[in-house]
Amino acid sequence: MKMKTMFRTIWSALGSFKLTMPGLAIISSGSYVFYVDHNRYPKMMSTFAKGNILAPLDDVLYEVQYFPRKEYEHRLRNILSPTFSNDYYLIKGEVGTGKTRLVTELCRNLIAEKGSKGLGAPVYVLASQGNSFSEALADAVNFHFDEHINFEYFASSILQIKALPSKIDDHLRLARVLEAIEIAACRYVKKYGRPVVLVIDNINYLSEKHAESLLHLQEKAKLWSDANIAKIILISNNEDAEIILKKTHSNWSRADSPVVIDDLNHDETMTFLKTQLFPREESIDSTIKECDFEKIYQTVGGRIQYLVMFKRDAVDKIPIDVTIERLLLKEGEKFLEISKNVPCMKAIEALFVSPDKALRTKDFLKFCSIDDLEKLQQQNAVRLVKRPQGMVVTFESKLTETVVNEFVSS
Repeated sequence: MKMKTMFRTIWSALGSFKLTMPGLAIISSGSYVFYVDHNRYPKMMSTFAKGNILAPLDDVLYEVQYFPRKEYEHRLRNILSPTFSNDYYLIKGEVGTGKTRLVTELCRNLIAEKGSKGLGAPVYVLASQGNSFSEALADAVNFHFDEHINFEYFASSILQIKALPSKIDDHLRLARVLEAIEIAACRYVKKYGRPVVLVIDNINYLSEKHAESLLHLQEKAKLWSDANIAKIILISNNEDAEIILKKTHSNWSRADSPVVIDDLNHDETMTFLKTQLFPREESIDSTIKECDFEKIYQTVGGRIQYLVMFKRDAVDKIPIDVTIERLLLKEGEKFLEISKNVPCMKAIEALFVSPDKALRTKDFLKFCSIDDLEKLQQQNAVRLVKRPQGMVVTFESKLTETVVNEFVSS
């Protein structure tokens, strides 16, 4: 019936145009637009049913085997499953804590278990992939911008418009993708009785470069959770994105409590260092000696990014003292510049001698300015963390704290 209606519309349009070449071009291009729009949403719905991880992460061969994070997996699996919740979600944690690996592994599992049967699975995309976020998101959900006739040709040859903007604003392209997702999600939930699951990683990329796009995305996330047509999961590695999201209180009200992916605790670190995670990690000579575990933990804590370096070096027969020295030198480079700023160093020293190595923001700002604090964050020396007593300043990592100890001691 829809196709018949389409042809009737085209036929009635024929009566209102003279059969000139421009007229025929407009009619034929319009017919093609009708045809493509008729097929676009079923393709997107098929992607929602099967799930998708946008390349190159879809088929990446990881150097290190996945290390299970049981304390997070159960909750995140529930969040990533195609079940109704009336919420959207924020997952956050510092760079190197394993957020992306954890989420992509769970997405892979759901795609294999449910997506392979067309029962719904997450669509995962990195905000920083490709030429732009709008294009990456469009590719992830199987939406295509260039399915119609070339607009520049249409404008210049048919409509006789000679001057066009050199570049279409990416925010407008994003609006077009989000509108298509909304239409497809409405149809999807009516047909299958489950919501779309969309995971957008690295939203701090948007907070730094395209805050307007991040707010538009949040607005849609709130609307879709209200309507129960889609679950949006946002992933960030700093507090800046969350601060932007919280500015619009009505939209933030629909967000569930953020899930914080932290470093491994002491016992998990010990297990990580014992576990064979590299294919080359076969003989006793290529593993870290258990007597060195505590030394490693006291230097870098449970930051997976650094623990992997120790395991890799062990496979290559590099002593852990050499690895420690290399990490300390690299981390210490950031303090060469910071040490020239007296207020910043006073604030750093106050943080170091504070209980639990944490200072309330207002106490930290007794030693330096807000601009200094922002600069220290940008240099990855400190970070803001939400605690029961409010926002506090802490060191970016245990490795940072170790380097500061050397600076303060000297």
